[in-house]
Amino acid sequence: MGSRLLAVAHAPTAATRTARFPLDEDELSPVPELGPLSRRLTWATSGPERRCSTTASVLGVNASGDVAWADLDAGRWSGKSLEEVVATDGAQALQRWLGDPAYDGHGGESVAALHERVRGSLDLHEGDGLAIVVTSPAVLRALVVVALGAPAEAHRQVSAGPLDGVELSRERPGGSGWSLVRLRPYPQWLQARDLADDRDGGSA
Repeated sequence: MGSRLLAVAHAPTAATRTARFPLDEDELSPVPELGPLSRRLTWATSGPERRCSTTASVLGVNASGDVAWADLDAGRWSGKSLEEVVATDGAQALQRWLGDPAYDGHGGESVAALHERVRGSLDLHEGDGLAIVVTSPAVLRALVVVALGAPAEAHRQVSAGPLDGVELSRERPGGSGWSLVRLRPYPQWLQARDLADDRDGGSA
């Protein structure tokens, strides 16, 4: 039996609704009625942010927070709107961030560094069956790019938002070569049932 990973983006927050760079303590706005997730899980984790742990709880998933699955670190731009970034750092800085995956002029993490972190997290994943990680839209984009072997420049060509889901698979646990199975919006990933689910054992 191979490994499968379901990555789910946290539910909407005030930051996602207003195009603001998030803060770790951002809360869901409002708290949605989602769950419970009926798919059989062998392992569960989430990003360390409150919005991720709360989304996992609403899904009825017992997930421990892990910094390896944290959102992109926006440095001093955290909590700011795009207009505020332009006012403090200039439009050119924002354009460089949008166009250059290596840009880290905000003092945080570049998109390219996020991809390397996600790649490392995938490489360390062990065990078979279906695992879930509740994380951020930025991490979902990185997962798609890494699984496809695409350049980091493709990051912003991947559409992923709150409550979207990405499913990856790997033929043998501990191996390499994750494949993109599907990118599904909510509630498709929540309701999905397939033969592989029925073969999995365990629960979150």
